[in-house]
Amino acid sequence: MKRKKYIGVFLAAVLILCSCTGCWGSKELTDMVQVIGTGLDNAENGQTKLTVQAGSASTSKSDNKKKSAESQIILYQKTGNGIFDMVRDITHESNRRLFIGHNQCIVFGKEDAQKGVKNQLDFFLRDSEARMDVNILVSDSTAEEILSTQTEDYDMPAVGIKQLLEMQQANAESVSTDLMDFSLALASETTCPVASMIHLSKSNGKPRFVVSGTAVFKKDKLVGTLDEEKTRGYLWAMNKVKNGVVNIQSHSQPVCLEILGSRAAIKPVLQANHHLTVHFPISVKLGIREIKNQDGISYDELSKQLEQDVSHLIQKKISDCFHETQLYGTDIYGVGKLVEEKYPQDWDNIKDKWDTLYRNSIPEVSVEVKVKDSGEISKTYG
Repeated sequence: MKRKKYIGVFLAAVLILCSCTGCWGSKELTDMVQVIGTGLDNAENGQTKLTVQAGSASTSKSDNKKKSAESQIILYQKTGNGIFDMVRDITHESNRRLFIGHNQCIVFGKEDAQKGVKNQLDFFLRDSEARMDVNILVSDSTAEEILSTQTEDYDMPAVGIKQLLEMQQANAESVSTDLMDFSLALASETTCPVASMIHLSKSNGKPRFVVSGTAVFKKDKLVGTLDEEKTRGYLWAMNKVKNGVVNIQSHSQPVCLEILGSRAAIKPVLQANHHLTVHFPISVKLGIREIKNQDGISYDELSKQLEQDVSHLIQKKISDCFHETQLYGTDIYGVGKLVEEKYPQDWDNIKDKWDTLYRNSIPEVSVEVKVKDSGEISKTYG
């Protein structure tokens, strides 16, 4: 009886709680314009140009700022010194307020990123509605150009950028940096932030978004970029390549291999004279997916050759990327943090000269490749 009584009391409490749920502190969607993308560009007199791409929750005649009839996109633009003030000014042009809880991306124009982004990010870090998983990107031109362009593939540019990033991340073709990642790197003594590069390609007269390469920051300023090949080297080193494709020439013929898995680590070794070696041990499993004109070559012979060729290819990508970051003086790998953790007693003596130590460090890359899966093989390999 007591058990039934307790169950009855519990169910009654649940019903009371459910009946009390309401809209305390909630905001009706029809009272808001939902921000889906924000862009920041350099403006005259040290000011910032803010571009806000918003999607209307309902049709409103007052929201007629460059509105697309098909997608109900609204584009707002303001120039000023502070993002908060600019966002407030935008509310004067609409009968609804901006809601940034659904923001998909923050795009910095190249010039703006070169001048520094820390102060501009402060707004997004403090706003209670802002999400920490919003993607950070750098345009090779302006953020306005990116957010104001509709393509055949995407009516809503910011949503298209988000989907493109997710697809490329799944194939290990670009870095994916959100507000949390970027902010943690900014707060680090040694680790430098990175972000995806985005630009518009206008082949055949039709614009489309291309996410390619990596923006490299020192503190909060853009100091350089990595091309596609070096970006893949960075992803290999950071243990972020789990899927994707490796295309390579073997016996002067193209071979396509699928990445079935990989493991990577970064192991710094600090010698007594404070010379630093950074070891990158990598192991990769591959499957053959397409071969052309390999008649007369045994499967074992081909596999060994492919393992050797891919190993050299990955080694080169990682080494090239590391050397490029040394030229910029940007530790994008977090090597300094690893050195501090591994050699705490030495760190106090070397932290003030970390840039020099990093620039002079020696990378040692070892890549073990195994071709585990032959896919659909012909009788040539029988």
